Amino acid sequence: MGFLLKSLYGQLFVTPPVPTHDFSGQTVIIIGANIGLGLEAARHIARLNVGHLVLGVRTASKGETAKKDIVSTTGINEQSVSVRIVDLSSNKSVIAFANTIQAEFKSVDALLLNASILPFEFATTEDGVELGVATNVIGTFLLALLMLPLLRSSSALSGKPVHLSIVASEVHGFTTLPEKKHPHIFTALNAKDSPDFADRYNVTKLMQVLIARELAKSVDSDKVILNFLNPSLCHSNLTSTTKGFASFIVESFKYLIGRSTEVGSRTLVHALTIGKESHGQYLSSCKVEEPAPFVLSAEGATVQKRLWDELSEILERARPGILSNIA
Repeated sequence: MGFLLKSLYGQLFVTPPVPTHDFSGQTVIIIGANIGLGLEAARHIARLNVGHLVLGVRTASKGETAKKDIVSTTGINEQSVSVRIVDLSSNKSVIAFANTIQAEFKSVDALLLNASILPFEFATTEDGVELGVATNVIGTFLLALLMLPLLRSSSALSGKPVHLSIVASEVHGFTTLPEKKHPHIFTALNAKDSPDFADRYNVTKLMQVLIARELAKSVDSDKVILNFLNPSLCHSNLTSTTKGFASFIVESFKYLIGRSTEVGSRTLVHALTIGKESHGQYLSSCKVEEPAPFVLSAEGATVQKRLWDELSEILERARPGILSNIA
C-alpha cells in the first residue's frame, strides 16, 4: 500500500487507543500545551498520575487558563502543573526556557515538541528567519539539543530511557523539498520569492522528519528515545491562519474525515511511552510506519545529511558548543 493510501486508511479506519500508561513520579514537558493537541495530550498525562507537568506556552495568560482547565477536569494537584514561557520562533526565548528548566528540575522523563505554525505568508522573526522554518525546524531542534544533557542525566537517575518526541505530520509526504536544488537549502527557504510558499508547511514537516532521523543516529536509545509522529488530520487550531479557498478546502476535509482533538492527542501520548523500537522512527496511528518514499530514497538520504550539516552551523551560531550536547 502506498504511503498516501496508508495514511488515508489510518485516518479513516484506525482509532488510536485511549492512553493507559502510568506517568507516576515522572516529569513531562509539553511545548505548545495551551490549545489543541498539546492541551489534550497534557490532559491525558495529568489524568495518568504524572508527577509534574510543565506546559510550555508563548503567552502566560493562556498557559494559566490551560492549567486551570487541566486541573478542573482531571483533579490533578495544581502544584503539580507549571506554566513556563517559550516561543520556538525566538532563539533567545528557547535558550532562556532551557536554562529555566535545567535550573528548576533535576530530571525530565519526557519532552514533547508539539508547537508548529502553518504559514501562508512570508514573514520573518526577530532573528531574521522565515517564521515557519524558524519555529518548526530551527527552534524545535535548538530546544531538543539544549535539553539532551538533562534528558541523558535523567535517564541515568531513573535507570531507563527517557523520551524526546517531535510532532511531525503525514504531509511530509506531500513534497520533495523543491529548495534542495539550491546550494544552501536554508538560505533558499529564507528568500521572500521562495517557490510555492503554500508548500512551506509540508516542507518544514519533511525537514523535521529528515533531521530527526539524522540526529537519532548520534543519540543513544538506551538513554534517550527520539521519535517523531503523525497525529493525522485533526480538529485543532493549527489551520486557524488559513484564508480564502485554502481555508474552505482544509475545513471541509477536517469536517469530513478529521479526528477529534482528543483522539488525535492520543498519538502524542503514545510517542512518549513506546519503547526503543521507535528510536529514529516515524509513528502513525500509534504504530511504527515507514515515512514517505522520498525520505527512504538515495536522494532523500543526501538531502537529510545536507539539512543536518546546514542546521548544525545555524545552531552553533545560536549557541556555540551546542553540538557537544549530542554526545
